[in-house]
Amino acid sequence: MMISNNYECPILFTQECIFKIQNLLCDIDNAIENKNNLTEKNDEKLFSFDEENTIKISNDLIEYIGNKIDTLKKNKNYDNSVLKSLQYMLIAFIDEKLITKNWPGRIYWQNESLEKKVFQSRVAGDVFFDNCKNIIINRDYKYRELAYCYYLCLSSGFRGKYHSYESQFNIDQTKTLLYQFYSENKIEIKYNIDGIIPQSSLLIKSNIDENIKQRKISYSLLLVNFILITTFIIGSCYIWFSNTGLIAKSINFLTNF
Repeated sequence: MMISNNYECPILFTQECIFKIQNLLCDIDNAIENKNNLTEKNDEKLFSFDEENTIKISNDLIEYIGNKIDTLKKNKNYDNSVLKSLQYMLIAFIDEKLITKNWPGRIYWQNESLEKKVFQSRVAGDVFFDNCKNIIINRDYKYRELAYCYYLCLSSGFRGKYHSYESQFNIDQTKTLLYQFYSENKIEIKYNIDGIIPQSSLLIKSNIDENIKQRKISYSLLLVNFILITTFIIGSCYIWFSNTGLIAKSINFLTNF
């Protein structure tokens, strides 16, 4: 699958990044399987994950995320705090996937995570959910797309400090609250990821409440007009029949006279 490099939206960038890491994990699995099936020593080098190769993967990912963040900065539609949180979120997601993965580069990644290299910290498991909490509580419009990005990472398996499956409730609750905040606006876009969230789709709902309101007003006006016209017709008929009766009585009176 070819993915465009011209994304200028945090949500689509997150989707692309998740796909990239999924593909990397698949490549690692395939490489390990192929290596186990090889018998020729020279061919083993092709599939090795020595420290040099692992460092290259790490540097490539840092450059990849940095370039995407720079692209979003040029767009000037997003606050710096949004982009910094987005960068931190994706790095936390990547680190967890490669630290919990059983592969030859795991030990190196534990010691030299992307978080350590970029942010000089090792607290992503806690900070990730602290950021989610702040987004949910503050409900600042500028973080609405970011809320969906965090939702995507959680839907793709990020667990952070809730690594034990007894804590699944906390993850599910956070996902629900993030999505509720994101979907509060009148224009809703869902980015579903095949293999992450079943069946890719794009759904746009625009001004639904306003349209419903206008329809109710139109129906009310039609009903009022119908009642007025019906009343007018009944009144006209009553007056006509009344006048007809008076005329008939007058004629009879004159005839008898």
